[in-house]
Amino acid sequence: MEAAVCAYAIKHGKVPGSATLKTADVEGGCDLDYLPGGGAKDVTDIKVAISVNLALGGQATCLVFKKC
Repeated sequence: MEAAVCAYAIKHGKVPGSATLKTADVEGGCDLDYLPGGGAKDVTDIKVAISVNLALGGQATCLVFKKC
């Protein structure tokens, strides 16, 4: 599912929000561009998306999607 969201974000220029994020910790020094709630944000310059997944037993997978 996460890989499909990455591919969709690159193709359509929409980044999904974090459904469980209510407020960002701006006082803690983390100045990332958060998108709280379940909406989506239009972003025109997405070139790369990364999907990182971890499993029990130490398995890890990283998929990198690049706009062609």
